[in-house]
Amino acid sequence: MLGLLPLTLALAAAILPFAPAETPEEPEQEIRIVAQRFHFTPSKLKVKSGARVKFALESRDTFHGFRLEGSGIDVVIPARGRGTVEVEWTAPEPGRYEFVCSKRCGAGHAGMRGSIIVE
Repeated sequence: MLGLLPLTLALAAAILPFAPAETPEEPEQEIRIVAQRFHFTPSKLKVKSGARVKFALESRDTFHGFRLEGSGIDVVIPARGRGTVEVEWTAPEPGRYEFVCSKRCGAGHAGMRGSIIVE
């Protein structure tokens, strides 16, 4: 039984350097967006193609939505005082990408939008 211990330790030492990292890579850019009837602040953003972006979304009033067109991201932003929601996105090829409020929030809801320019 004791003869197995050195063999086990040797195998562990040989395998560990090739084990995948346990902590995911941090986003390159973090952007805080505040939703408030009937706009996002900021509503115009610029990021570099390929950048990993974390959006921290919060509301100053009621529940809002955040849908980034063509990305599959569509989340509800909690009402004021109920926290922040975070989503990550990798900026694709250069172009203009629109985001909108996806939760009906009142008369100005249809105009609640913004854009991300990917350079």
